[in-house]
Amino acid sequence: MKKITILFVLLAALAAFGTVFAQAGAPLDMTVAEPFLGTWFMSELCGQGQCMDASLLGMSGMSVVFKNDATMAVALGGEEQGAVPWYTENGTAYACNGAEESECTWLPMSITEDGKLSMGDETSSMILIRDEIKPFGTAEPKSDAAYEDFKGEWFLESVINDGVSLPASMIGLQAKLVVREDSLDFSLTNPMDPEEKDGQDNAGYEIKDGTLTVVFTDGESSETVTMQYHTDDSVVVSMTDGNLVFVREENLTTGPSLLDMLGEALSEGAASGKDVEIGSTGFHISIPEDYAEVELTEKDKADDMIAYYRSDSNAMDFDIYQFPTEGQSYMDYARTEAAEYGVKADDVEDWQVNGIDIAKYYSTEEYDGESYPCVTWIFEAGDDFLEIAFWLDGEGAEDLADRIIFSLTK
Repeated sequence: MKKITILFVLLAALAAFGTVFAQAGAPLDMTVAEPFLGTWFMSELCGQGQCMDASLLGMSGMSVVFKNDATMAVALGGEEQGAVPWYTENGTAYACNGAEESECTWLPMSITEDGKLSMGDETSSMILIRDEIKPFGTAEPKSDAAYEDFKGEWFLESVINDGVSLPASMIGLQAKLVVREDSLDFSLTNPMDPEEKDGQDNAGYEIKDGTLTVVFTDGESSETVTMQYHTDDSVVVSMTDGNLVFVREENLTTGPSLLDMLGEALSEGAASGKDVEIGSTGFHISIPEDYAEVELTEKDKADDMIAYYRSDSNAMDFDIYQFPTEGQSYMDYARTEAAEYGVKADDVEDWQVNGIDIAKYYSTEEYDGESYPCVTWIFEAGDDFLEIAFWLDGEGAEDLADRIIFSLTK
């Protein structure tokens, strides 16, 4: 069986609490602080008037602990990861959201009428509750499980590592485990290519003390794994790099994948403003209204530049080039060009934006004797390459460059 590398992603909503500087905050007003003290478990994440179950985002194993020494700790799988100061004022609690207390942005927290903890504001918030919601696969294993308990069809619900459960749907994994009277089969769907399935046959299995041990074969190679039936009607397959949790089809829950969320974020974050066609290629980008096209010099045109845009309110300028591919792929050309700026071939990234294959690399370039950081994107337009080079000058330049490039369509 192929090893499955499990990537656990801490969402940005909690990332700021990762740095530890556990020093006491201001003295607590215990009259106000009392309802907050103790452990709260992640339940929902809300934004733009909609809420999503935290378990669908792999956050059900996360909790926060409010202590009476004016520190608040974030815990993953019950283990505390870091502590930040918190204080109370006029019935509201505030936790430090920052790497150092001097850099705190104080996150407001309140107790709702139904006894839940809301962390955040009207635009985005995290909802926590007192009762822990146990993910599938975390209940006790059945020590006297028989082969009959394992029989049937099972579907991959989540993966667990270091006590944290992450939904399989979030990372695009699909797997099916079928335990029949006389055979046991496993199949895994490649999240990057749903048509590709990795089927596994068993070379033998046995059950002892409630644990099913299976030898899977893949060609000439084999791998031995153990499976346990848990009292929440789940089967946990123990792997080298984590555990796979299988449930009955009626218990399978699905949510958005990281790719879905990334695509939605990119769509929402695309630069709003005026639509610009890139040359006469049929490709378009959306740029802020205050960007104006600057007349090109003869030297610019000789360098295959077809447009140059600048803004009075944004320091970031960007250039657009168009030139023949001459039989090269966009990645080969990007690596060749990047090498001229000392960029290694492995540092040229292969992306896809709105279905368009595109290369990306960072470099440092000179202009009028000054050095500037740049990010360059290169893609194919028929028999030509289109190249957009953003000069990352000024605060927020890279974010703006991303929003422009992610508006790219044809």
